[in-house]
Amino acid sequence: MISGCVADVAAPGNKFASVWTEDICKQFMSTTQGYTAIWNDFWRAVGAEAATEEAIENAQASAVILETVWRDHLVDGLFDLFTNRTDIWFRQYVSRAGKFGYTCKELDGQPLPELSKDILVQHLSNSLTLSLPAISSESTSKWLCFDSDTDAGYLDRISMVIESFGIVSFREGSRWDSVKKIQREGHLWLFFDAPIPAEDAVEINRFIVAQSGLVGTEVETYPKSKDKLSQVRMPLGSHQKVGAGQEIGWFEGTAKGGKTSQAAWLLDQPRNSSAGAMELAKLLRSSRPSAQHKASTLSFSRTGKSPINLLPYVGTVRKIGKDFAAACPLCRGENLDSHGDNLRISADGLRVNCVNGGPNTRHRSREIYQAFGL
Repeated sequence: MISGCVADVAAPGNKFASVWTEDICKQFMSTTQGYTAIWNDFWRAVGAEAATEEAIENAQASAVILETVWRDHLVDGLFDLFTNRTDIWFRQYVSRAGKFGYTCKELDGQPLPELSKDILVQHLSNSLTLSLPAISSESTSKWLCFDSDTDAGYLDRISMVIESFGIVSFREGSRWDSVKKIQREGHLWLFFDAPIPAEDAVEINRFIVAQSGLVGTEVETYPKSKDKLSQVRMPLGSHQKVGAGQEIGWFEGTAKGGKTSQAAWLLDQPRNSSAGAMELAKLLRSSRPSAQHKASTLSFSRTGKSPINLLPYVGTVRKIGKDFAAACPLCRGENLDSHGDNLRISADGLRVNCVNGGPNTRHRSREIYQAFGL
């Protein structure tokens, strides 16, 4: 469809007889490829020897219109991709004393105006820095986000788990912290083709972190709750925190340095199935023990005897004799399990103990189950 229309307009003797209107340009805004095809044809016409001066002027005017429509198209796409609600949003600030934070209020204490595409444009032009709620007023979410402020490779581990399930994710915001002298890993985003219940989003977040052998203190997950507000700084904006150096939250996987090209690339990427996500969350809930079951298992947990199979929750394991070794989530949170093997799990997954300082000495089995949300 696109190539045919371009060929008709650019046919011999009819090269841009008039300026392309905004409506005509909008016909080709469905893909980046469509935009590129038209754009290239414009400049072929401009460079053609047979092109008249009028055709060249018309092509140039049409190019300006196309560029404007294209930028509006990208803003519309980003707004739809990231915005869960418009009645509440946050602006990043740095006080005169160097204090950093986010606020949803004006200086006079009044709420910020409703989020609009014009405000998003200000974010993209570095006039302000947006931070957006992870859930809507109806407790749904269009995305998941994992946030790591360390250089320990936590997002790499999460990426491996996500890829093993066939889920598409995007890394953004890796930056050098000039104050702490570390490379912060940034954010890992998962986008859905339709909003999912926030309860399902939290369930999937918990599962992915557990499968990665991490605990919540090492990686922040969004949404944090099915009904409480949490927010994440939006990509492609300037980070104002001291030490961030006003660095832009670029996406990896495509060239950095151009917000238009980054936005176009991101909007062309596939989104994850919301139906599949909700089905996964349903499966995870059905496999979780009931409250009565949990109470009965905790009564056995001091001796490490429990009917809950812990193997699906612990992430990477390796064989040691008849048992398995894995990372202890509590030791990891205390930076005491650099090799990821303080946890010992029986072959059937029903007995577990932390061997740091001796079996069940530093952390009781009951505490380990609680760290995994069991």
